[in-house]
Amino acid sequence: MLSSGPSGFYNAPVSKAVFIVSGVSSLAMSILAVHRRGVFGTLWYLVAFSTSSEVLFSSLVMYSLRLLERQFGSIKFASMLLVTSILSLATSLGIHWLFGFRSASGPYGMLFATLLVYAYQVPVTVRIRILGFGISDKIVLYLLASQLLWAQFPRSVTPMIAGLAAGILYRSDDLPFKTFRIPTPIARFCERVFTPILGSRGPVLSSSSQQQLRQQRNAQFDPSQQQPGHQQQHAGVAAPEYTSEQQEAHVVISEESVASLVAMGFARDQVVDALRRSGGSVERAAAVLCG
Repeated sequence: MLSSGPSGFYNAPVSKAVFIVSGVSSLAMSILAVHRRGVFGTLWYLVAFSTSSEVLFSSLVMYSLRLLERQFGSIKFASMLLVTSILSLATSLGIHWLFGFRSASGPYGMLFATLLVYAYQVPVTVRIRILGFGISDKIVLYLLASQLLWAQFPRSVTPMIAGLAAGILYRSDDLPFKTFRIPTPIARFCERVFTPILGSRGPVLSSSSQQQLRQQRNAQFDPSQQQPGHQQQHAGVAAPEYTSEQQEAHVVISEESVASLVAMGFARDQVVDALRRSGGSVERAAAVLCG
């Protein structure tokens, strides 16, 4: 029921990295029996879960939240994860210092902060009514988050509250957290090093869609296959000649066309550029983006 675009981590390398690091570190902690002592043990407890049920539900939650990275872009998404992790950690430490409540291990704060931002940023695509109650397509994600919270209840309550508070602080327009970005040299270094490892193959078009794209490509070079309205109506009048740059500058791109391609998992900047080079045609732009 949850609509999250194409399957896999296409155009979501940061989500994929969190997915892998959290799972591998949780497995290593259970095998090595790491204790919460010293700096190393404390850092390990910030990224690793202690039970298999936590690993399962957190992986499903993170997999669903990859749609937010596709909407934000990887740099903004990674910056948000960094900011909310620091804010949630500080809040958890404050709660522990004031009330003595201990927190469960694992990146609960980061996940619940991201979940709150997701709830406000990603629009509802499907809404149904069951027994008079309105239910959106996000209900599956919320149920998974509830199961994650229940896996270590009540110790998971403290990082959950800290994460929600971090998400609220991040979304505030009166605070500078939303505008923070990871420095460009660091972002480029990480992209150069980790993209070959974390990159995922793009969405594969169905056979019918591929056939339709081939027909449209052939129509560009065979005038007999074009629609009558697209042919030159006045053969005696020469059409004005424009350079490719001038043609792209005069292309009108609708927001609906951009949204339909972004929903396939492509970055917004790539979509706009492909639509501009394709004369505003969604089908031809999809063919360009899919290589």
